[in-house]
Amino acid sequence: MNRDQFQKWIDEHGTGQRENKSCNGIDWVLVTMKDTWIALFEYVNGSYIPYIQCKDKEHALSYINVLERLPVPFDVI
Repeated sequence: MNRDQFQKWIDEHGTGQRENKSCNGIDWVLVTMKDTWIALFEYVNGSYIPYIQCKDKEHALSYINVLERLPVPFDVI
């Protein structure tokens, strides 16, 4: 989703609290939702890609810590 769509999503589902994190070369945005869960979005070239919802910030950070980009091209079999 683009920036405007992302902001609309935050207005509808979030509390307005968001935090940018970078881990293993991946940029993330953590958005606190109205039910206190954390929504994870990957930020790539101006687009926000929804990933997962986590119960709390601790679980969100542990999730992004295990993900990394592959340094070489690969094929999906």
